[in-house]
Amino acid sequence: MGQASTGQARIVSVQKAVPPQYIGQDEVIESVLGDLYGGDLIGLAELFSRSQVRKRHYVWDPRKVLAGSMPMIGDRMRAWERHVLELGEDLVRQSLAGLDPDRIGTFVMVSSTGYTNPGPEVTLAKQFGLRPDLRRTFIGHMGCYAAFNGIKVALDAVAARPAELALVGCVELSSLHMHDEATIEQAVVHSLFGDAGGMVLISAAPDAVGPAIIGTHTETHYASSDAMTLRIHDESFRMTLSPTVPHLLARAIGPFLERLLAPAGLTAADVRAGRKSSIWWAGCSSWTTPSSGRPGRSWPTTATARRRRFSLSCTRSCRSPGPDPESTEYSSRSVRG
Repeated sequence: MGQASTGQARIVSVQKAVPPQYIGQDEVIESVLGDLYGGDLIGLAELFSRSQVRKRHYVWDPRKVLAGSMPMIGDRMRAWERHVLELGEDLVRQSLAGLDPDRIGTFVMVSSTGYTNPGPEVTLAKQFGLRPDLRRTFIGHMGCYAAFNGIKVALDAVAARPAELALVGCVELSSLHMHDEATIEQAVVHSLFGDAGGMVLISAAPDAVGPAIIGTHTETHYASSDAMTLRIHDESFRMTLSPTVPHLLARAIGPFLERLLAPAGLTAADVRAGRKSSIWWAGCSSWTTPSSGRPGRSWPTTATARRRRFSLSCTRSCRSPGPDPESTEYSSRSVRG
């Protein structure tokens, strides 16, 4: 029998990890892509500047990878297994600092950029001495919204067993799937993606301190399932991005936000004004996508577009592309501090 829940689920810690190697956008253009794109540095610089990314961390140096023969899928998966454990180790160590590891009852790891079995959560649980009856889950290949599915597993876990903690980690290593083809689509990928990991610790204990997750809402829009894809090819994973994605997001986000906030008695105005005990809208506003598939057009971030539409104040935006609301589960969280 599970234990009766006694409190709201709260995010009690948030950790991050990045590879030590990083490259600025200007250097990517000048030293990496100039030859590949025929020396059109002005066009590339314009495209890259609209991504609003200043630098990115990489486990694979694009200056070396794109200068040689392309690695095959086996090479990429072996690199993913090694580096996902390096970043995962950093994240778990930070999350468990000063904490009894036996309190962790659920451990969820998420990634859309690689696969191995046993998964990284098994190796990390063994390394850090987590309990043998630990409930483990690996969530793979669900795209930019995958971390939310990890959080959903954690919420169910702490609701059933509030005396235990749930650990949720997400590591994406996009540099392992770079291609040496001079297309607009790959230029967009080169301008946006980097490598990083994040981890949250979730608790429903009565004495837990941190932002409370007061509600969730998920919608699946099936009409345009091919607007964003991620498929395994002989040489690597290959992602496609439709230029319609930001427009689909802009159309769907208003009704979605209303349905997310309404059960808690909130509106967009409450989020905008920061009313009702420091309310944040977490999730979709942290994603960014290009808004056009053609050079010479504006490429504002979707977070910027949402701020314009709802007058929401955002302190930062993550630099990874967002989900297509017409093709994937489009999920967010409303949280209260």
